[in-house]
Amino acid sequence: MSGSRNDTRATDPSRRGLFLNSFWNVAAYALPGVYTLWLYSYLIGQVGTSDFGFWVTAQALLAPLSVFDAGLAFVVLAAAATHGLGPHDDSVERAHAATSLYAGLAVAALLVGGLLGLAPQLIFRLDGHQADTSRALVWLLSLDFALVLATSAWTGILRGARRYDLTCVAAVTQVGVSVIGTLALVHGFGLVGAAISQLAGRVASRSVTWLLVRRAAPWYRAIPGRPNFRYLRQVARFSAPLLVINMAGQISFSADVLVVGAMIGPTAAATIAVGARLPALAVAVLQLAVDVFYPRLVAESGAEGAMSGLLATGLRLASFLGSAVFLAMVLAAGSLLTIWVGSADPVAESVMVLYSIAWLIHMPAHVLGMQLVARQRHYAMAPLVLAEGLLNFVLSIILVSRIGAVGAAVASLFAVAMSNGIGLPMLFGRASGLRSRAIGRPVALGLLFGTLVALVSAIPRLVLTGPPLPPLIAQAAIGLGLTAMALPTLVRRHLR
Repeated sequence: MSGSRNDTRATDPSRRGLFLNSFWNVAAYALPGVYTLWLYSYLIGQVGTSDFGFWVTAQALLAPLSVFDAGLAFVVLAAAATHGLGPHDDSVERAHAATSLYAGLAVAALLVGGLLGLAPQLIFRLDGHQADTSRALVWLLSLDFALVLATSAWTGILRGARRYDLTCVAAVTQVGVSVIGTLALVHGFGLVGAAISQLAGRVASRSVTWLLVRRAAPWYRAIPGRPNFRYLRQVARFSAPLLVINMAGQISFSADVLVVGAMIGPTAAATIAVGARLPALAVAVLQLAVDVFYPRLVAESGAEGAMSGLLATGLRLASFLGSAVFLAMVLAAGSLLTIWVGSADPVAESVMVLYSIAWLIHMPAHVLGMQLVARQRHYAMAPLVLAEGLLNFVLSIILVSRIGAVGAAVASLFAVAMSNGIGLPMLFGRASGLRSRAIGRPVALGLLFGTLVALVSAIPRLVLTGPPLPPLIAQAAIGLGLTAMALPTLVRRHLR
């Protein structure tokens, strides 16, 4: 089979390096991310900040449902990455077991989403039309999420086979349908029209993904059947600690909007969501840029030297990208908000700065976590991340009551610093046998290069005056140019 025309390993990894894979992987997420930024601005203009608070509250309520992913994405990625390798290849059975679990969890997520439809009217004490709208929003968005969950294995197969270019095709489809639907429906149906449009875009995108998976991975059965229960148990054991990690992560960040909304109101919740959105989009894109290391980490798990080289490269890259991007966002927070939503609310600006610093701390920790999962040593991460989530939740309640909405972002920054900045590197050092110096050296190099890029690219902000857009464009252009110059030094032989 390895020599057949349809073998993705024969056609892909040897000709697509990490740089090109990172580009397509980032593009596949960036396109829906840009759509989300446009949607936030468009909905605020159409329905107002107060009603927009119901949209972000519905999203925050449903965000914890992503725990149903339970680490299955890693199972599918690993199965596709190792398909056809070794005499006892069981990748097909593992992929099909994960796909069946995805389908079952999608049904569970849909049922939970149905119950959560009552939550907004209880949080905000709504009645009449607002209560009906909030219920419809949660139900439509939960249906959208259930569809994502049921078909997540399809995207995982494409990424594990390193066909990131095909995931970008599906993303273009999703954004195109969603934008057209939003422009057509929001004027007449408000927030419900936006939710319908998002669901329509998802249906179109996943239909395209199904067709692409059939071509790129003919060995994979996209429609789940009855799985082998031995592999089902193996997949469940692997995913259980990742379920806890996902749950804690969602507590850490989605709870901020809920806590602020319940204690202050929907307008404050919307302000927090706006301030947090750009850093959240940035970290998701940057994580995808380094996530392309994961299939190689799994496939080369038997080669210790290659694993160490990939780890150092990943840490340098993650630290560099994180510092270059998030420090630039800290310096330009007011301009970014003014261009995006028309004004720079002081609370939203403070939230953006605090979340940018938190995600900067998170970036190298994300690579350490990938390495632990690739080696199946991720079990010890669950208590650490769970403690982070609970600490963040409790601190958010305390600080919001004392200093207002920005207290939720302060709590998130403190919890992330304790967990990802201190706890996870110590845990990784014990699990891997590496000294802290070995971990810190590539991180420090990446931070140094990234900080220099952020500071130099900010010079136009000191020279240019007037509207915020020209300095921001100059800052982005200089930052991209310096990044392109620095990458070969940081990534070296793994760039291609």
